[in-house]
Amino acid sequence: MNASPNSNPPNASTEPSSASTNVNSARDDEPRPQTGASVTGNAGFFLTQTEREIDEGEQKEGSDTEANAATNEEENKGVHTDRNGTTETDTSPETKNASKQQKQELSVTTMEGKRSLKEKVSHLRVSMGPEKGRPVGSKEKEGKPHSMDRPLSQFTAHERDVWSIHMLTAPQSVHSEQYEVKDLQFVTAGQDGTARIYRGDGECLAILPDHEGPVFCVQPSPDGKIIATAGYDNTIRLWLMVKGPIGKFEELTRDQRRRRKMLEDQGYWECLRILEGHANVVNMISWNSSGTMIASAANDNSVRIWTLDGKCKMELKGHSDDVRCCKFSPCDKYVISGSWDRTVKIWRVLGGSCTNTFIGHRNYVWGLDVSSDGEYIASCSWDETCRIWLKSGKLLCSIEDHNDRVTSCKFSPKGDLLATSSMDCTVKIWTLTGRCIRAFRCGDYGSQILCWSPTGSEILEGRVDGTVTIWSTPLSSKPITKKQDSYDITRTPALSASGVS
Repeated sequence: MNASPNSNPPNASTEPSSASTNVNSARDDEPRPQTGASVTGNAGFFLTQTEREIDEGEQKEGSDTEANAATNEEENKGVHTDRNGTTETDTSPETKNASKQQKQELSVTTMEGKRSLKEKVSHLRVSMGPEKGRPVGSKEKEGKPHSMDRPLSQFTAHERDVWSIHMLTAPQSVHSEQYEVKDLQFVTAGQDGTARIYRGDGECLAILPDHEGPVFCVQPSPDGKIIATAGYDNTIRLWLMVKGPIGKFEELTRDQRRRRKMLEDQGYWECLRILEGHANVVNMISWNSSGTMIASAANDNSVRIWTLDGKCKMELKGHSDDVRCCKFSPCDKYVISGSWDRTVKIWRVLGGSCTNTFIGHRNYVWGLDVSSDGEYIASCSWDETCRIWLKSGKLLCSIEDHNDRVTSCKFSPKGDLLATSSMDCTVKIWTLTGRCIRAFRCGDYGSQILCWSPTGSEILEGRVDGTVTIWSTPLSSKPITKKQDSYDITRTPALSASGVS
């Protein structure tokens, strides 16, 4: 079984290999927080340090006020002490009226002080999840909950871990200014050995089986006509939508009936080709922009580039440990890979040479992404950080606000924001300078994969318990339709379903 954020990777020890140790000997030896620990900092679900100080000040001021009130009450009762220590009680009507008036003034002062402190706490609270979803620094509104107090949709997609989630080609309704969550369609891969197609309201449209073991990655082609899956059985499978047997069910043969029933369960998606060649688990796959090539990252320390006829056109070797992730650049001239040797490498597709290596992570690199303009590369790691690099290799910023392993990072459709998920049960949105502008609390289970909707108005995230959650973001943007310049080194025709009944 492949590695999960909760366990060690297969065929790999807990510590990186000695070869990878030479790349960067620094290691984070501090004890790792437990999953589900409360988060503080830029976006904490519980009270921050400042809020706790205000609460303590409120309690202290309240106790001091009560003590002063008791002292004043003694004085207002007309109890006087002369120089010899003898006490006298003044019970005149004037004294009683003055005592009553001072009590009322003290009560008003105390209430105003407490109200002022509560307003400060309310102003400093930071959004974090389904019950607190307000922007950083926003004030609470009594009686009118914020529209982001709860997720748009949440359902169980797999029996266990959701390893991958990607949007299918958006329907026409999603490209308009207004659409419903049910209009979203996406595909997921899970520990239960299946890939599944869902609508935003949780309706399962198709189940794609056939893999022997967990499915660790699923990704549709750019036009949405082919779905590629990869997993524990060292293979990549290409799925295409077919028509199936035509005619009345009663008139079909036994084999045709069985085939129609199978296709109905699979949403009429059928596996038409298997790409074999990796010697170990395939962790991630990535399409080029023209949909004619696939890059794959595997635990055999290599990245391979495939054509749709099943041929491996190139094998990229240079990592000293399992390759966890890979991604084509928008121009298709480069492939970026991240490895358990704690490095990120850039490979030239034409020739297969490594043009750059990014060094800086102190633990395994778990995921990466490239901005839509190709200028920025983001990488996330088990060292609890996410790093944003310029394509030249210069580090732009290091995000260190998560309290556990960072499992996924994705640029927004416009490429101006970055979303991260972590085993600390949070999903956060950042500017490219490392400022957190939104955070979501993801229950009691770690979040290990996410993706943006085509408009950037929603974030979909998958969890360790098999749950998929759709969050609404405060952003609104139309889908990116700019055509990227690309080239193909093979000119292999796309997979066809002709002749398949």
